[in-house]
Amino acid sequence: MDISLKVKKQESDKYILQDSDHNLIYWPADKLPSDIKVGETVKFSINQASGKEILNDILKTDKSSD
Repeated sequence: MDISLKVKKQESDKYILQDSDHNLIYWPADKLPSDIKVGETVKFSINQASGKEILNDILKTDKSSD
């Protein structure tokens, strides 16, 4: 599946991306190119296996600090 998302806003450690239906996605800044700017479009190509891996990586928590 291919998807294009527009960079709407940059925060300290994340970017807010928007799809064509105006849904917002909060994406870690370190998972995007370092030279990305607000207003640019980011294109993603995700297959089912890599999509699950990406989501697990984004949603993981650091349990070593317990």
